[in-house]
Amino acid sequence: MASSAPQYSQGKKRKMADDDCTSGSATAEHTELVRDEKVWFADGNIIVRAGPGCTGDGPVYGFRCHSSVLAARSPVFSDMFQLPNTAGEKIEGAACVDLPDDWEDVRELLRYLYCSIDMQPLIVPQHVDALKVIGGPLRLAAKYEMDSVSRELTPVLERDWPCMYDEWLHVEKGLQLRHSGEIETRQTQCFQDPAAAIRLAMDLRLRSVLPAAFYDLSHISTRKPLLPRPYDRWADATLLTFEDMDRLMVGRERTVRYLHDVVYENVHTATWGLMEHIEDILRPGRQSCLYNLEKWWVKEHPAAESMYSGSGPIAALQALEQELQSDDPEDEALAVVCTGCRRELSREVQSETRGFWENLPELFDLESLPFE
Repeated sequence: MASSAPQYSQGKKRKMADDDCTSGSATAEHTELVRDEKVWFADGNIIVRAGPGCTGDGPVYGFRCHSSVLAARSPVFSDMFQLPNTAGEKIEGAACVDLPDDWEDVRELLRYLYCSIDMQPLIVPQHVDALKVIGGPLRLAAKYEMDSVSRELTPVLERDWPCMYDEWLHVEKGLQLRHSGEIETRQTQCFQDPAAAIRLAMDLRLRSVLPAAFYDLSHISTRKPLLPRPYDRWADATLLTFEDMDRLMVGRERTVRYLHDVVYENVHTATWGLMEHIEDILRPGRQSCLYNLEKWWVKEHPAAESMYSGSGPIAALQALEQELQSDDPEDEALAVVCTGCRRELSREVQSETRGFWENLPELFDLESLPFE
């Protein structure tokens, strides 16, 4: 994102392009530009321009809007519009304002301000286009001090990559339904890209979404399949910096060790903890419960392969928890364990899974990030 400020344009002739907008020109002596089909109001008093042609060669995209709309949201624009525009270029009587930012980000911001966007990505959790809709506006909102835009759109990002464990379980359930094909789609990619979420959160210095985003990224491929299907998941690794990739690799290694050294050992120890009292040892069937629970846990514990299964270790632990709570377990060893012992161990698995979630910032080295 460019750091230079917006400025009134002196103008020079540009060429027109792009199928997404309606092209047109003002007069022969003024700039030719690509007019946005949704943000071009006849009564607008300014034309915001962006695109490669504003700083070099390439097309220029124009948005005829109202200075009052931008000034009401941004003190940066408010201060700028109070300056005289004695030498600036005008098109059809509207002053031109050139922005050095990505033109698609400018387009999404202005369309959002004028409510000319598809609201579905903002309403539907984990909508595939959510990051596309909110990414540009959030970046420009941070740059131009549009605090109200940040307050309105940041919750969408936090909804899809929440910091609370129970909220993540809800998100993950939706992801599993899409991955299984139970939610139909005709799109080539029906999932959001956690790498894009990480890049956006890093740009915004928004720590709260990073644990879920890094965890989500850690057990999916960072390469697009040769023949992708709608229910395949992958991430675009080119969006990540070297530091991001380092955190991802370190986090994967630490997660595998944590699953074995902490989760496996603690639950394994808990099976013996079921026989803390002498009356438990003497109770008929208690030793059989202990033996079969230990046999089941050693066999079913989510080891390193759960990191690359597509569902991830939390989903694997959740499945074991549900099997322990089932009235009719499919596993032969678990089927002979009494209901009381299974439920006690289920609570231990649930506790360890929650503990794993709470340790994600440490596992992915997010605590060392230089922002709040």
